[in-house]
Amino acid sequence: MPRCGPISFPALLAGTFAVFLQIQITLLDTDTYAGLRMNLADLFLPVTGLVILASLLRKKSLWPQWKAPFGNLWPVVLTIALTFALVNYRFINGDISQWALVNKYIGWFVLMAYLYAGGWLGTNFSTQNLKAFVFPFACCFLIISGLSAISIVMAGYNLLPLPLARLIIPDYYQLEGMMGNRNALAFLFCVMMVFVTFFSSRHPDIVPRWFLVAFWAFFPALLCLNGSRALWGTTLVLFTYLGLTHKKIFLRHIFLPAFLGIIFFVLILHESQRKLIFVPFESSSKLVNHTLRPAEELSPLKNNQPKIHGGDNIRMKILGSSFERWKQSPVLGAGLGGGVKYQEVKYGEKIDIIDNSLMWILTDMGLAGVAAFLACFTAMTRSLWPYYTNKKREISDERQTLMTCAFLMLLIFGLFSLVHEIIYARFFWFILGLALAAPLPPPSADRMKSPAP
Repeated sequence: MPRCGPISFPALLAGTFAVFLQIQITLLDTDTYAGLRMNLADLFLPVTGLVILASLLRKKSLWPQWKAPFGNLWPVVLTIALTFALVNYRFINGDISQWALVNKYIGWFVLMAYLYAGGWLGTNFSTQNLKAFVFPFACCFLIISGLSAISIVMAGYNLLPLPLARLIIPDYYQLEGMMGNRNALAFLFCVMMVFVTFFSSRHPDIVPRWFLVAFWAFFPALLCLNGSRALWGTTLVLFTYLGLTHKKIFLRHIFLPAFLGIIFFVLILHESQRKLIFVPFESSSKLVNHTLRPAEELSPLKNNQPKIHGGDNIRMKILGSSFERWKQSPVLGAGLGGGVKYQEVKYGEKIDIIDNSLMWILTDMGLAGVAAFLACFTAMTRSLWPYYTNKKREISDERQTLMTCAFLMLLIFGLFSLVHEIIYARFFWFILGLALAAPLPPPSADRMKSPAP
C-alpha cells in the first residue's frame, strides 16, 4: 500500500479530495473571457494519477472492481457518446466548439478520473479511508457555508470592511460558499443532509452526534440564504424522508435544532434582509437581486445599480431554443456545443449554458445520448439498490451506509438534473467511485501478489 510519511496515501487522498472538491477556482479570467473554472482538486489529479498508476504497475493494488451491473462498459459507452457528439458538431458546422471541447469533452475525462480514483480507493483499501473522507467532507462544508452565511448576515449590518465584503460576498445575494455556483452548493447541501444524518445516526465514531446537531441548527440559514427553489423542494422531500426513517433521533437531533435555528436566524437578520427568505417563492418577474448591503457604497456593481436576476425568463428562453434545435436532429442531436451554437444563430449571442442536464444531453446528443446516460444511471441504481434495501450484507456496516447514501445521492441528482446542469459536479463522481467499487476480502499473504487485471 502506498504511504506518504506517517499517513497512508489513500487516507491522505481521501481527506484532501473531501476538502478540495468543495473549492472552485477560476483561472485565466480577463475582461473578455470568464476564465476556466476548475475545482482545486483538479490541480492534484495528475500527481494522484501517477501514484495510483505506479501502484498498479508494481502490483501493489488492483483496478476498481465494480459491483454489477455497473462496470467499465458504462464509462466507455458514455465517452463514445460524447466523442460522437464532438465529431457530429464538426460534421454539422465545419469546426469544433472550443467551449464544448474544453468544458464538456476534456472536462468529462476529469470526471472519469474522479470516478476511477474513488473506485481505486473503494476496492483496495480499508474502512479507515472512508472515515478519512466522510468527516472532513462534512466539516469542510459546514465551515465554509457557515462562515459565508455569517458574513452575509454581518454585511447586512455593515459590519464588514468594504474590501473584505467585496471579496467574500458575491455580486448577488445567494449563498454559494466556494462552489462558484449557488445551485452546485444546493446539490451539495442536499447530499450532505443524507451523509451527515445517516453516518451520525449509524456511526457516531465517524460523524459525532454534536456535529449532527450543529449541522441542522445551521440548516435554516443555509437554506434561506442559498435561495434555490430546487433546494427547497428537495429539502421538503428529504426532511419528510428522514423523519420517517430516523424517528428516534429526528425530534431531538434534527427537528429541534432546525426549529431553534430558524428562530435564531430570523431574529439576527437585518430587517432589510428578512425578505430574502421569501425570494424563492416570488414570481420570476420579481426575482431581483436584493442587495444585502444597507450601505449604498457596499454594492460591488457598476454605478451601484442592483443586478437583475435572470430567473425563469432566461431559463425558459434557453430551453425553448434548445428544444427547437433538438427537433431538427432528434436522434443524434446538434453535436457537442450545438445547443449553445443555436443560441448564437437565433439570438445573435450566447446567452448561457443549458441549465438542465437532461435537455443538454437531448439537444447535443439526441435520443441516442439520452438512452446511453439513462442506461448508465439505471445500472448505477441497480448496483446500489440491494445495499440500500439491506438485501446484501457481505460488506462492513460503514460501507453499507456509504452505499445507502450514494443511492439517495443518485436520486437527488436525478431531481436536480431536471432543472439544473450538475453532471460536472466533481464530488458526485468521486463518491460514486467509492460506493460502486467492490471492496476486496481482508488482506492475506498472497493478495498483494495477485496481478492487476
